[in-house]
Amino acid sequence: MAIDLAACVSFAEATYGHPSCSKWDKLKVLESLRSKIDALNKLPHADVEELNDKLMTIIDQTKTKYKMSRWIHMPRPSNEYHYYIALCGNYEAFAHLMIGLSVDLTKEGKQVAIGHFKKASAICNLVGMTDKAKHLDTLISVHTAEKQTENDQNLSTNVAAE
Repeated sequence: MAIDLAACVSFAEATYGHPSCSKWDKLKVLESLRSKIDALNKLPHADVEELNDKLMTIIDQTKTKYKMSRWIHMPRPSNEYHYYIALCGNYEAFAHLMIGLSVDLTKEGKQVAIGHFKKASAICNLVGMTDKAKHLDTLISVHTAEKQTENDQNLSTNVAAE
């Protein structure tokens, strides 16, 4: 499966990844990366960090190249608005979710995960993906509660040691 997904990503990059392709073609590359990340993330010990970095790099480059900072405020029927929704809602929020899920669950790691879940939730709320945002808010609550429990346990241990 990994070989097939790698071939899919390679094909998408070779076919749609060069600068002369349209911004809509770039979404095909992002979709192939997303599919590979999603599939590999279900496997134990899969390392998807490099793929997440690649996904975020393409997104950041695209947003910079097309100066997309105000596209969410364009009229809803516009191509710019729809492209922003597709890029940020389908790929940027997903990348932040996957990064949050892939960090070590140390105290610091949970804080990093919460930060990425919050970014993903904010993006989903911005683009009208409220069900996904609610799911992310649940992840944030769970990680925050676990972090608080750890803090309380550490405090109890420190007090008992004194």
